[in-house]
Amino acid sequence: MSLLADEAIRTWSVPALARAVKSGDLRATQLLELCRERTEAHNAELRAFVYLDWAAARRAAEAVDAAVARGQETGPLAGVPFGVKDTEDCMGMPTEFGSLLRRGAAPAERDAPHVARLRAAGAIPVGKTASPEFMSGLLTESKATGVTRNPWNPAITPGGSSGGSAAAVAAGMVPFATGSDGGGSLRIPASYCGLVGFKTSLGAIPLLDREPSMTNCEGVLTCDVASTAVLIDVMAGPLDEDPVSYAGPPRGLDQATADIDLTGLRVVYAPGLGGAGAAQDIARVCADAAAKVVSAENLVNVPDAIDLGIDCEEMNDVFVGVGAANPWPSLPPGELRDHAELLSDYFLARLERAAQVSMEQYGQYHERRQLLRAQWTRWFDVVDAVLLPTVSTCAVPAAGPPPHRVPGQRFEGPGAAAPLTRVANMMGVPSISVPVGVADNGVPIGFQVIGGFHRDALVLRLGQALQSQSGPTAAAV
Repeated sequence: MSLLADEAIRTWSVPALARAVKSGDLRATQLLELCRERTEAHNAELRAFVYLDWAAARRAAEAVDAAVARGQETGPLAGVPFGVKDTEDCMGMPTEFGSLLRRGAAPAERDAPHVARLRAAGAIPVGKTASPEFMSGLLTESKATGVTRNPWNPAITPGGSSGGSAAAVAAGMVPFATGSDGGGSLRIPASYCGLVGFKTSLGAIPLLDREPSMTNCEGVLTCDVASTAVLIDVMAGPLDEDPVSYAGPPRGLDQATADIDLTGLRVVYAPGLGGAGAAQDIARVCADAAAKVVSAENLVNVPDAIDLGIDCEEMNDVFVGVGAANPWPSLPPGELRDHAELLSDYFLARLERAAQVSMEQYGQYHERRQLLRAQWTRWFDVVDAVLLPTVSTCAVPAAGPPPHRVPGQRFEGPGAAAPLTRVANMMGVPSISVPVGVADNGVPIGFQVIGGFHRDALVLRLGQALQSQSGPTAAAV
């Protein structure tokens, strides 16, 4: 089957595309043109991309084809087009953060570190993908860019805050796109769009503007775990400007993942996490996926060996508290006072909540986080991985508002649709979401794996095992 056939597009493998370009079996310009055709066919409805530069991408693709023709090395990602989340710098393109405050921003003069590494490996950026304002929210919508929609069901959100990237990949506009995950912002869109979203251990991929909460990690959205492992290997590694990056796990995830035997691995399926829960269709699919992977991979299920010790309300309260300082670096002095009318209601509400946190309370939130982290870290003395649904409901309208309550779940609040992803960010540990089924409304269902610090390869390997249980990948549009 051709890599450009409709069925292949819906399961695009980044390594396979790069190999085809490097061998001359597929021209980079040919692949780029298909991406352009699909983007022009679907972007008006889905609003995945908010900025595109096909001319620059075409020049880069022509350079790759010329290098291949001369027999020159073209890099491990030769000619593979990708999207860049509009909160990350991509040289020559504006970074507008989904906000009217940044509309008309000058083109970035340099790439963010992970974007630079992808470009150096031969990948070709084609444009910027939609984000809610300053990465705030479960939905991807803003006054600046409008509403981004899910290729599987346009009435439903693709999730946030990397929703534009997820919609672009799920619709086959690009084989992969970058994103970030500060509380689930890769894994939630991955779940809603039938993709793979992986939050690395803290520090794996360098960042020049780490938030005070130290919860955010850069990453990618792809159709399969193998593509994710290859891309993370390219993006990962220390950088002098980010000392936290030296705490990241070693590179070589692609090979390490392939070498892991899961037999005897200790897991626990924990769908509730102390007050959370899931709609019936999600609960049914995820329970079935957990049982299947335990049986197929000869895992050891240890449901009685671990007290997860989570109060979902406490965990989410602390998450919001430690993030109180995060939005302020985005707003130079005076901007909020002078231009508040330009901001979205959701972002304004976030700022108002954050402004109510005193320095004393802020310090107490961090102390509570340390106590929780110490408690949660003990999980991995008795199990190797925790399995759970990624989201609690797939019934989230694209234009909002997100539900504040999910049937069967005690926890209530703005994060009620996805209260299960934040714990991995609070701990700094790796977590992946992979597709395992489809909800009653036609939206994919993601299944989450959380592992111990620096057990990134193990989490990827478990994700691979789960995805092999025939979950969906990208939308048939």
